Amino acid sequence: MLRYKSDYPNQVHQLVVSVSRHLHITRSGYVRYQKKELDVNLQNVSKSDKEHIVHYLIRDHFSGLFYGEICSSSNLMQVEAFLLRAWSRKDEYIFCGIPGYLSIPKTVSIIFPSVHDFIRELGIETVEVTSGFQGGVRDIRTWENYLRQVVSVREETKPTEIQSGATRISEYLNDDWEVSQSKMKKWADNINEIRVPSGEKFVLSRP
Repeated sequence: MLRYKSDYPNQVHQLVVSVSRHLHITRSGYVRYQKKELDVNLQNVSKSDKEHIVHYLIRDHFSGLFYGEICSSSNLMQVEAFLLRAWSRKDEYIFCGIPGYLSIPKTVSIIFPSVHDFIRELGIETVEVTSGFQGGVRDIRTWENYLRQVVSVREETKPTEIQSGATRISEYLNDDWEVSQSKMKKWADNINEIRVPSGEKFVLSRP
């Protein structure tokens, strides 16, 4: 099995867009968790009789640090808009910066073909996704498990509430500074110059 190695933060990012098989939106507009797994994916979700939660996640291959957002399956957000937010500077969360390479799953390329021109304009090269490079799969589970807990406690949770708190949630799920192998610490301790979509370049102030 082919394995990939990255040498520093923001060298390679891994993109995942995945339809939840457990979280859906009721007719009243609230997010619900269904224990029985739903047979749905990006390619067939438009034919589903339910409105599903769709996860968008970007992961730094070197450190494992990730950022996530959600939307509804009936109103898919453009992946380019998600990437711009993910790579921009944030007040609440350290993750930012345009990578040198981005892995894009074939399913995402099919649904969002314009993403290739978008990243090419930013000077980003693509990395082929293979069986040895399934980035973000574990992180999607971490992200969804947290959302499942939220909607279990707060039955009247709307998807817009989760989306508006995406930066805070991402920071919370990656906030492990006290752990010796912290993803946030590994990213921050090894990052040098950062380039964001506005064209700005800066050096991270170490926490």
